[in-house]
Amino acid sequence: RVVDLEETVEQAVAALEPRAQAKGLRVERRYGGVGIWQLDPDQFVQAVQNLLSNAVEATQSGQIRVRTRRGEDGGAEVEVEDSGEGIAPEHLEQIFDLYFTTKAEGVGLGLSLVHRIITQHGGRVQVHSNPGAGSRFTLHFPASD
Repeated sequence: RVVDLEETVEQAVAALEPRAQAKGLRVERRYGGVGIWQLDPDQFVQAVQNLLSNAVEATQSGQIRVRTRRGEDGGAEVEVEDSGEGIAPEHLEQIFDLYFTTKAEGVGLGLSLVHRIITQHGGRVQVHSNPGAGSRFTLHFPASD
């Protein structure tokens, strides 16, 4: 469907914000007016919620940032950044693999679903992580014709 991308991101943020606040985390929003996009809103909300859930689990104090902006190619970018524990360099190649997890109680579906949902929408997922200093996931969507 044709949806306002930032309203859809906000649905995901609003659903997960109580979990963040319960841990004493602040959720910072910076929406850059990226406008209307064609996507499956339920799947997209699920992808953003998975990223936010991981950010809440990985972060003990501080904040989680959610940003939207226009990409250099005219597309849209959605970014979820935390100040948590980060991802070990040896795990970066595997984080989108189905069933890969480093969590004692995780099953390894969250990031693989994020990757699948975003690529099915013609986008890509980029991750930057510094162990001990947090992670930043950026969802890139190409400009529509």
